Amino acid sequence: MAEDDSPKVERGKDRMERGRKELEKQLGARKELVDGYTEYYRNNRNEIVEDFLGNFDKTKKPAIAGIIVLTPILITLFIIDWTLDKINQIPYIEFLNLTDKVIINESIKLVFIISLGAFLATSIGRTVQTKKGFKAERLMDRFVDKIPFLGTIYSIAKVTADTVFNGADEFSDPVKLEVHGMKVTGYRTGNTLDGKEIIFVPTSPNVTTGFVVEIDPEEVIETEDTPREAFTRTLSAGFGEAGPQKPKRSPVKDGNKKGDERDN
Repeated sequence: MAEDDSPKVERGKDRMERGRKELEKQLGARKELVDGYTEYYRNNRNEIVEDFLGNFDKTKKPAIAGIIVLTPILITLFIIDWTLDKINQIPYIEFLNLTDKVIINESIKLVFIISLGAFLATSIGRTVQTKKGFKAERLMDRFVDKIPFLGTIYSIAKVTADTVFNGADEFSDPVKLEVHGMKVTGYRTGNTLDGKEIIFVPTSPNVTTGFVVEIDPEEVIETEDTPREAFTRTLSAGFGEAGPQKPKRSPVKDGNKKGDERDN
């Protein structure tokens, strides 16, 4: 019985040996492949990195362009959704659900609230322009100013609103000031009794804060920037430029054309 099994054992050993050799061959080929890739990367590292960064840059520019387009759309939709949600929390607002269409009902509510707000703002504005209304406004200001913390917030909010809505003429004369070799954008807002000019230098991108500088007129640098260009630059932290300039995002065909010219 043992003699009959010996050929089977030998055949099994032969198969195991062939399998071991085949496995060593495969492992050797895999090691050779890994060593080849490693050597190629070491010898061509700079070219590989430059090629990768070039492809990444080609992908990055369209992505940034898409983000620039989508960001204001998404912000606008978010504000509309937030506004409609707050409107729906107003008591008895459901009486404006005049149709079975949700979009139409929400539009009616939005138009109603905007119209009501415009009416109230106009009515209050006309009232405070009268003598009695002006006195009433001053009394309310003095009363709220006496309330701790709340009076500070009220004063800041009122000054900010007055600056944003009534200060357009005051920010219509942009100039530049040189500070430690750097030029900053400011706006003429007035003059002191001793003949110095008062320049407001806003911070960016929050233009409601900044620095008030009293400076000699000869140290003020005139600029050809329009108020819109200067204000846009400040609001956008230097990323936005108003006025007739070449767009930073050219159409694809123009970009390819420029690329071909550089290649030539």
